Amino acid sequence: MRGSATLRDYVAISLGQVSHLFHHSLPVKKILSIEITAPNRAVFACKDGCRDRAFPFVSQEFHIRQATPDDAAVIGWHRARMFQDMGLVPDELFESFRTKALDRLGKALASGDYFGWLVSQRNAPQKVIAGAGVIIREVPPFPIRHKNGEITIAEGRQGLIVNVFTEPDWRRRGLAQLLMEQIIAWSREQRLDGLVLHASDDGRVLYEKLGFVPTTEMSFGGGDD
Repeated sequence: MRGSATLRDYVAISLGQVSHLFHHSLPVKKILSIEITAPNRAVFACKDGCRDRAFPFVSQEFHIRQATPDDAAVIGWHRARMFQDMGLVPDELFESFRTKALDRLGKALASGDYFGWLVSQRNAPQKVIAGAGVIIREVPPFPIRHKNGEITIAEGRQGLIVNVFTEPDWRRRGLAQLLMEQIIAWSREQRLDGLVLHASDDGRVLYEKLGFVPTTEMSFGGGDD
């Protein structure tokens, strides 16, 4: 172990995560050493001529918690900033958009229709630096074709992922992935039929890495013809 940080400064990764990082081709027993090269990066040295390769880590300095109705303001800010970054909310519409989002999210959090997760530093828990949420939507039962060709009937409970946002100073540190993995684990506990999201260009690579795939969904309306 080399570098200015130690492994205890980082979230432990499972054997499955290590294998995924190496495209499911490297047994953990082949890892000889790990060098911390930056606050959120490490290099694995491997046996059998495997090249050293760098991957992002999420430091234990970060804490993730579930949102409450008191967090509606910060989630409304995230939503408005997310669309602003996508070029869809001009400055003159930002405040009205944020206010509308705040009102709707406050009601949804109180009623249990919205589930959110927020990230902060452990030494500054009041400062939220990233977040994401899920809206539960119920549709009529529908068939699902699995990879093995089997078809089963889904109950019709889906999770719509929304408001995935990280403050600019905290991007490229793995926080979006941390949030998405939390949502995926939660959706399995809730036995949802699946998760749906609308991917921005910047987020598409992460979502595909986590197993999300394009669908046949289309939309109509919401703008001029």
